[in-house]
Amino acid sequence: MKVKSIKIGDYEGMISSAPCNFVTGYYESTYTEYHPITEEYIIPRLPKNINTIIDFGCANCNNFIPFQNKIKDVKCVGFDLSAADQINFVCSKKNLTYYQCSIQDFVKTVNNWGNKYEPIDWANSLVWTQGTLLYVNKDGETDYCDRFVQTLLDLGCKNIFLHEYTEGWDNTIHGFVKFSEKYKKLFKIGEPDEMSHVMMEKK
Repeated sequence: MKVKSIKIGDYEGMISSAPCNFVTGYYESTYTEYHPITEEYIIPRLPKNINTIIDFGCANCNNFIPFQNKIKDVKCVGFDLSAADQINFVCSKKNLTYYQCSIQDFVKTVNNWGNKYEPIDWANSLVWTQGTLLYVNKDGETDYCDRFVQTLLDLGCKNIFLHEYTEGWDNTIHGFVKFSEKYKKLFKIGEPDEMSHVMMEKK
């Protein structure tokens, strides 16, 4: 089964300048283990209306696996930098859509997509990231971490789980997620672990 893919931009330069080899390390990987927090914490707390899981920084889509195992006919939408034909998709390809799109281009362009692409049901979606926003740097005076969250809220998303390195972690090679105080206050931070930024409706 072929994955439905949509190309928003070309990010070869961003990939080649990254501090690790994203292509062989993540996109082409056959690694099927997923982060246990998805199954142990997120899924038991998912509101019943959630029918779509959106992963920004999806790599080979391994973190979709527990959701596909637990939620019947769940739709999965992945965003990342690599071309679709470079990715070894390890999850089920049923109801899977892949966007070759950076966080920056998502923030800049999503409101102009209109009916050009298949609509995403943001109000009934969970957005998840895992070590993704630490690569989103400031563009002049505009903080894309803040803008990313605001864009999701403007689209109607109410359930967001960001699993991101924060200052204090020994992760100086890659960096840290950076939110202003205004956006930090929107999340419950530090549960179930120090990387967790949780905004979820009650089940």
